[in-house]
Amino acid sequence: MGANDLASVQEVIMLYISSLSQKNRNSDYLQELYRFSQWCGPDKQMEKISAPEVGEYNENAILRLGIENSANRLTEVKKLLVYAYKEGFINTNLSQHVRLRRPRKNSLIKSSGLRKVKSSSDNKESLTKQGIAELNRELKSLKNDRQPITDEIKRAAADGDVRENAPLEAARQEMGKLVARIDEIENMLANYGVIESNEASSFINLGSKVVLMDVKSKRKVKYMVVAAPEARPFDGRISNLSPIGKAVYKKEVGEVVDVHTPRGLIQYEIMKVS
Repeated sequence: MGANDLASVQEVIMLYISSLSQKNRNSDYLQELYRFSQWCGPDKQMEKISAPEVGEYNENAILRLGIENSANRLTEVKKLLVYAYKEGFINTNLSQHVRLRRPRKNSLIKSSGLRKVKSSSDNKESLTKQGIAELNRELKSLKNDRQPITDEIKRAAADGDVRENAPLEAARQEMGKLVARIDEIENMLANYGVIESNEASSFINLGSKVVLMDVKSKRKVKYMVVAAPEARPFDGRISNLSPIGKAVYKKEVGEVVDVHTPRGLIQYEIMKVS
């Protein structure tokens, strides 16, 4: 792919990862690149990413992970943007808008008591058991689809000049998408933890079921807050990165939150969390 091609965010990430050594490709922190692609939109042209967009992602990641845990993950996003700039996929060095924050020594001392009782699994992103089951089913289906596409590639390649072979190119693109999705799911299953029960808690986290009331209309809605990969808005499963999800995340029963929508500002009161 040439530097003048209108490459998508997902395509540039794949090129970046392929440029790394085998050792660096196995870094757990590369998972943050998947989150970055979901934030910007995996099919969005890389050159259309804006500085404010990067800055907002930077602040969101710090809020989500905490200052201490965000530095290594955001470093991977910074490296990606440096790569995109050097290779000509973006015209501005957006990496300067990824500002890594290091915890102050005093803050580490104050929080050390809490950190000691946390296991390493607490630093993982989390999916519900249902979400993990769905990913496993999708992974099995995708792997079953590989052989038919492989056979189609063989048939198309045998039909003549591969330089002007539309069926061959289509089959190759389909295989590329399939393999990329398989890798994506396998990375999620390897790096995501399982959400524990939130019973008897008023604190909204991933896996929380919430009842919200529109302050103006008094209409109530129910949602389950989940990680982006398993969000299904029409089924009431919203991402913690969605407008409502971001507004209620880490909030408690009784709080009123502002949600900015295309229809304007809506205020919700958090009625119940389970």
